[in-house]
Amino acid sequence: VNAISGSASATQLDVGGEVSCAVIDDGRVLCWGQGNPVALAVPGVSNAVDVSVGDGDACAVGVATGALSSTDTRVACWGSNSSGQLGNGTFTSTTRAVAVLD
Repeated sequence: VNAISGSASATQLDVGGEVSCAVIDDGRVLCWGQGNPVALAVPGVSNAVDVSVGDGDACAVGVATGALSSTDTRVACWGSNSSGQLGNGTFTSTTRAVAVLD
């Protein structure tokens, strides 16, 4: 599967049970899997330097989310949140990256 198209290059990659994600040289995170061979950008992620994929969830480091500036370093997560594993103080699953609470 050629999940990353165009001139983008992956700088970091992680593979989970059903999903794979890559940090692209422009700081976006692209993920594919669960029957979707096309890499899609994760909404709410920019300036990522690392990504880690779990079983139904993922997190990126070095992320500017929402009102944060591109110089703020944060961890943002997305996916299943049935046990609060996204770290945002809720149990709501999301396809958009949410900042992990301090």
